[in-house]
Formats: sequence, C-alpha cells, structure tokens
Amino acid sequence: MAKLILIGGVSRSGKSSLAQYLAQHLPHATHIDQDEFVLPAQQIPKINDRTDWETPESIGWQQLIAKVKDSLNNYNYVLLEGIFAFQNEALNDQADLKVMLKLPKEEFLEKRKKEQRWGEEPEWFLEHVWKAHLIHCNPHQTAIDLTFNSIQYKEFSKIQDKIELLP
Repeated sequence: MAKLILIGGVSRSGKSSLAQYLAQHLPHATHIDQDEFVLPAQQIPKINDRTDWETPESIGWQQLIAKVKDSLNNYNYVLLEGIFAFQNEALNDQADLKVMLKLPKEEFLEKRKKEQRWGEEPEWFLEHVWKAHLIHCNPHQTAIDLTFNSIQYKEFSKIQDKIELLP
C-alpha cells in the first residue's frame, strides 16, 4: 500500500529540497508540490493590493486532493509538500508520516530577502508571510511525527530511513 508523506513548513525552510531528495531516493516515489495548485491571481484574496499567496484560499484543493488520490494508486510513496501541507484534515488523517520544517524568524527573513522570485518584497509583507505561517502551518493541531529546525541536507537520509521503516 502506498505511503503518504506530508512535508510542511514556512517559506524557504527546505520543503521542496527534502521532497525532491526523497523522490529520488525512495523506490517508485512522486513529489507533489502544493505550489502547482495555486489558483490564478485574480481568484486569490489581496492584502494591501498584493496577491495574498499566504492564505489557504489560494490553493485549488479539489485538484490537489484528486492528484494525491491518483498518485496513491500509482506510486509507493507520495510526497506532498507545501506551506499548507497540514491544512486538510482528510489528508492529515490519511498521512503515514508528517514532517514539519521550522526556521527561526530571523533565518526566514534573511533567506526570504535573498529570494528574487517575487521581486523585492516590502518589510510589512514579509511580516505578513511570517504571521500567516504561524496561523496556517498546523490549524488543526495535527500530531507531527518529525520536526526539524533549520534542516540540513545531511539530515535528509535520516528521514528517508524513517520512511523506509514505515509499516
């Protein structure tokens, strides 16, 4: 039976890097990036005239859940990662392993300021991203199996070992 692994955390915490690593090192695994299910900008709420990507309403949940369901029928391991990885209670209940990647606020700000994907972001917006993370990272207080603070690449294999030992 396929295993569902949820990987959540704040922006720039290493979610995608971990999921990509695991997809390459686990047999018959697939990586689902929550960002692939972001709705068109005109359908997403705004904050001070900026698109608010930091809200769960920015995700096409039906499509995401359908992709997870289909992937669980076709792969041994399904790695779902994103800032809202623990937002959906049904996925939380179905998950075989839940991994939370944390960063101290100062490290988040430093990494996010270096990120150029969205252009220069004002300080107020970075503060909004941080606060939104605190609100939405685990809204149902689901039990997290593994938590890492400022994860390092060398720790990825430890997570792989835990996954391979899942019943």
